[in-house]
Amino acid sequence: MSSRLLRRAAAALAVSVALVSGGLVTAAPASALSPVTYTVDVPDRVWVGQWIDLGLACPSTCPIGVLDATVSIAGGPTLELPAEPDYTTSWQVDGVTAGDDDGIVTHVVTVSFTDETGSARTLTKTVRFDKDNPQQPENVSVTDGDSAQVTWDAPLIDGGSPITNYYVEVDGSGQWKNVAAADRLFSLSGWPTGPHTVRVVPVNYYGWGSSVVVTVVKGVMPPAPSVSISGTTAPTVSWAALPSTSIKPTAFAVYADGYEVARVAAGATSVTLTSLDPGPQDITVAALTTWGPSTESSPVTWVQPSAPSAVDTPAVAPAVDSLSVSWNAPSSDGGLAVSSYLVRALDPATRTVLSSTTATGTSTTITGLIAGAPYLVSVAAKNAMGTSGWTDAADAVAPTGSAVASSLTAKVSTSSPTTTTKVYVSGVLTVSGKVETGQKVSVFVKPAGAASWTLAGTATAGSTGAWSFGRVFSSTTAVQARFFGSTSLDAKPAASAPLTVAPSVSVTARSTTTSGASRTTFKLGSTVLVPVVAVAAPAGAKATLQRKYGTRWITITSATVVSGKARLTWKPASRATFPLRVVVGGSSTVKTGYSRAFNVRIY
Repeated sequence: MSSRLLRRAAAALAVSVALVSGGLVTAAPASALSPVTYTVDVPDRVWVGQWIDLGLACPSTCPIGVLDATVSIAGGPTLELPAEPDYTTSWQVDGVTAGDDDGIVTHVVTVSFTDETGSARTLTKTVRFDKDNPQQPENVSVTDGDSAQVTWDAPLIDGGSPITNYYVEVDGSGQWKNVAAADRLFSLSGWPTGPHTVRVVPVNYYGWGSSVVVTVVKGVMPPAPSVSISGTTAPTVSWAALPSTSIKPTAFAVYADGYEVARVAAGATSVTLTSLDPGPQDITVAALTTWGPSTESSPVTWVQPSAPSAVDTPAVAPAVDSLSVSWNAPSSDGGLAVSSYLVRALDPATRTVLSSTTATGTSTTITGLIAGAPYLVSVAAKNAMGTSGWTDAADAVAPTGSAVASSLTAKVSTSSPTTTTKVYVSGVLTVSGKVETGQKVSVFVKPAGAASWTLAGTATAGSTGAWSFGRVFSSTTAVQARFFGSTSLDAKPAASAPLTVAPSVSVTARSTTTSGASRTTFKLGSTVLVPVVAVAAPAGAKATLQRKYGTRWITITSATVVSGKARLTWKPASRATFPLRVVVGGSSTVKTGYSRAFNVRIY
């Protein structure tokens, strides 16, 4: 037999049922069963607007179910409970009859229900209801724009006392505006343009209720900027100033194909873009505000130029001690006119650049080459954005002719200068054993670590064939003189043997007193200061003070060179005349430098 049938059978034997609430019991009709006790848990005191839990239970054996239950408050609402409830429900206390000035009122709470026997049950209890502050306003809405305002509805629960008025605060100012209970509207007329926070608080006899905070924008968002673009390699994007009636922007953002590429201050009306990707892009601008961005401007298409495409394979023809080269213009100039073409003659095996020239048209002649020696020719196109890739000729080609021999010698005035010493490269140019006048000698250099030679300058051979070229070398450098031949003399090119110039750190040092005055004589016990200036000293170099002991130099003290300077101190322990010098360490590109020796006498 099911549990429900068992309960129905038990109900048929019930003798009496009692209802209990807060210690009060209402007797139920007699039956053959023992009395069944129902309890309803209602608080003795509640606040108006509070959610109250009603516990309808049968603590002892409860063989029958509860049906058609209601809860009613005298002078207030009635709550219908579901059939066969789980004996627990909640209702919100509202709409009760007003009480005295203290907000206190008592009402009879009645719980009515039947059970499965069909017997009606009624339980009553007197409950004290205290009135409360109101809940927050309902349906708060904002209207942005020049006529910005906030509207709302009265609270769902007024706490048992009518709403007397509303207080409104703007931006947390602590200044409250009074709004009549029936108006429920606040206008931001007179407030500055921009976003504002508005707090609305309902008030009844018992005080301030719960508040609602909203954000409303006074004024209108900036319109989409009107944009124009000018320039060639780096476009300048310009826009008109925005109307003063709109919300003031905090900055302007510039977009290329939807990606932000620049952001400038609020007062700016243009910006130059220097890092756009090549190709066509849609440029737009938006004003940024604390309330978000404006609508973006209408897109303006900009085609960012690029370097030209590579030229086709050049055509190379031999000539006397030269090569004639021609080519077609590149299929794309990258959006900018080709300004020049670079043409190089390379060693076919090592691809070392042996000669180069620049042309403005699509043909040129590379002169000063060696007859019978093969050269590989390479060409590149150049515009304002950069240089294309290099295109090689199909095959190496050798110039024709039988030029007379040339001889070129070179030497340097010193191979170990300081980094401030001008070094002179000089020599003699002869053609078929005769000196030549007026011929140009080119001096090429290759600094330590460089991959190729570069032209440093030219010198003109004098009446004796002698030439000279001066330059300051700041690091170890290979030097070579080259003569590219002469068409008028039918002279072959010639080159000197490579020379090496290895500069050293330039070191200046002297002895001074603690006040900085130069001095070479000191009393025993004095401190000798040696300020050091080290030009071209590598980072982290050490300046070392040394004294001569017999034929050897021994270290006294050292310090790190910072920004080309160091300060050395020495306190002699005996009387004598000491020869001193300062040594500053070098690197892979500059040699260690030595100052001139100087004497310090201690008496």
